[in-house]
Amino acid sequence: MKTRHLFVAMALPALFAACSQDEFVNENKFEGTPQLAAGFKLTAEKVMDAQTRGGWIENGSGEYEYKWDIETTPTSEILGLCWTGKVGDVAYTEQTSKKLFTNYEFSATAGSDDLTEEGELDNPVNVGTGSAGYKKYATFDTEASSLFAGEYVVYYPYNASFNEIGNIKATVKNKFKASAANKQYEEAGKDMFMMSGRTPMEGGQKAGLFKLNPKSTLLQLNLQLKTGESALNVDKIILFDNTGLASEMLYNADGNVVENSVKYDDYKTITGEYVTGTGIEISAAKATPFVIPMLTVDLKATTVIYLHKKDGAWAKKEFTKPYEMKIGVMPLSIGGLKDADFNLDLVTDADELKAKIEADAENIDVLTDIELDKDFTSTTWNENKDITIKSTSGAKLIFDVTDGDVTFGANAKAINLACAVEVKGADNKFTLACPSTIDGEFANSTTAVFAENVTIGEEGEVINSGSLTLTAAKTLTVLGTVTNNEDSKISVPATASFNVAGKNASVVNDGELENSGEMTIIKYAGNSVVNNGVVIVEQTGTFVGDFDQPMTGTFWKKAADIADLKTALNGTYSKIILAGTFDFSAEAAATVLNAGDKDIDFAGSITMPTADGNKDFTLETTGTVTINTAITLGKPKAPTAPKVTIKAGAMEVNDDLTVDATGTLEVTGDINAQNATVTFKKESTVSFDNFNNNGGASLTLENGANVTYTGKINLIPAN
Repeated sequence: MKTRHLFVAMALPALFAACSQDEFVNENKFEGTPQLAAGFKLTAEKVMDAQTRGGWIENGSGEYEYKWDIETTPTSEILGLCWTGKVGDVAYTEQTSKKLFTNYEFSATAGSDDLTEEGELDNPVNVGTGSAGYKKYATFDTEASSLFAGEYVVYYPYNASFNEIGNIKATVKNKFKASAANKQYEEAGKDMFMMSGRTPMEGGQKAGLFKLNPKSTLLQLNLQLKTGESALNVDKIILFDNTGLASEMLYNADGNVVENSVKYDDYKTITGEYVTGTGIEISAAKATPFVIPMLTVDLKATTVIYLHKKDGAWAKKEFTKPYEMKIGVMPLSIGGLKDADFNLDLVTDADELKAKIEADAENIDVLTDIELDKDFTSTTWNENKDITIKSTSGAKLIFDVTDGDVTFGANAKAINLACAVEVKGADNKFTLACPSTIDGEFANSTTAVFAENVTIGEEGEVINSGSLTLTAAKTLTVLGTVTNNEDSKISVPATASFNVAGKNASVVNDGELENSGEMTIIKYAGNSVVNNGVVIVEQTGTFVGDFDQPMTGTFWKKAADIADLKTALNGTYSKIILAGTFDFSAEAAATVLNAGDKDIDFAGSITMPTADGNKDFTLETTGTVTINTAITLGKPKAPTAPKVTIKAGAMEVNDDLTVDATGTLEVTGDINAQNATVTFKKESTVSFDNFNNNGGASLTLENGANVTYTGKINLIPAN
């Protein structure tokens, strides 16, 4: 696809005329979608008012003319031709006639400064010859196959995303770059949007005439210093609005803006920059223009203008009221500027950020979103200075690990991230490598590592949608908010700490929170931990929690320490998974575990008191007890035999369950056994409401077993 360039005057339309020798097919009935004939050509004529200063090519007399760029190879001049759905007075679509159809691409092939009497190019110069330059007229060709007579609209620049039925989209770039001050009108014109009105094209030899009208505008910022100030150079201007700036809008076949079609979501900033030379020199003597192409959407009172001094800092000018944008050149004066106004320490790209860090800046303000990749890992940090990276504009740092690991802050003393941070990409890792405070939003969707101590400030928030891992012996302190989303994981390794210590701190876990270190929740009236996922405490891990709000979800305790289990039972989880190695036979005193209404899942190695001299064991819950590991309750009766009791609201049996003489099983609801052996031995005590054998499991009732029930046990076959 060829790139697109256009230089168009703002005051008068351009004219498009088809070559008279081209043939059109005039059909009496509609059959399919109209298409253009092979070799069909449009000759485009530019017309301008010599006194209009809104043109693009300086003619040597201080006046601007607008012309086609014929020199570019491949051509950047591409038009689009759309059908309105009408042939004469007949509409061939149920869509409103304001809709547009088809989208034929026309590329410039030649140009000239004159036309013959027949409307053809006089002494044409082919595109891409290297010396063609800018020409007043141009011929545009297409490779389409046939054409119906009908009503058409021409628009510029061509938009390949047009969906065949609908409206033409006008867009504006969020970054406009000019090579030099005297080229700014010329280069800005490449981003202007124009379209014709409805134009009939009859069949046969008769061609259509198109008037191409500009629909965009140029914001012309007239910059002038305060009297007595020495001249200075401005090389970059940024329009900023935290509520969003217009990035696109739709036009119908009548050339009118479609209601509610303006889009603000894409841009908070629109930047004009001079990439070579010294930028634009401004003085007190006269105003100097700085132009930025825009859509005709009013700038809001919340819009801010930032000006960058060449090799210097930034100045800020705020709007006090909305500024109306119309088709044409819209002048806006910014006078009374002083060198002292340029006192802001802002960065707008990765190079500027790196330069500030390596220049030992201690307070950096991020004005626009900055994307950082593996190349930023080589940044040299000052080991003796704390650095604050903030964003008063609401911009964010975006770390992209797609092409490799990214390390941020290696060897830095400390960083305060007071701006939003996003970590994205796949297969690689982001490492926050120095002691850090997060006072903004830290959003991770990939693999992230906190390699040093990190504090989430009271205004800070960590949102994890990937994998977030602490480093051994390091601490994550939460004074703000941590959200661990579904299918995501936060890992606390052995010797690391995860402390929820803020008075209004909160942790919301919808994924997996795995702790092999120390997790502590300090009780304050305003803080909370909400678990809708799984909290896993590994063998080496400890969990201490004392908080007001109930903690639901699943607590998966992997420990060999019954004291840890008792701590977990005192929490407010809805389910506890016992997946470690638990030896209840070694207790020096009788054990009573009251789980309230929690569900208890025996999933690890569980040793019950079964030897003479072992102490009694009781587990009580009104929830469901699930047996995923073989368990025997009690032993044959003896004077010192321990009593082992499980009282439950319901039971799921997925491994062998044996109730011996000194064992008691009391279940008030259903007992469901799946592919398991359930044995009630002599003198055991079993009471339950439901028992049903559907095959796949076996039930043994030994002679003398004390079994009472009012319903049935469900024996369910394996899946």
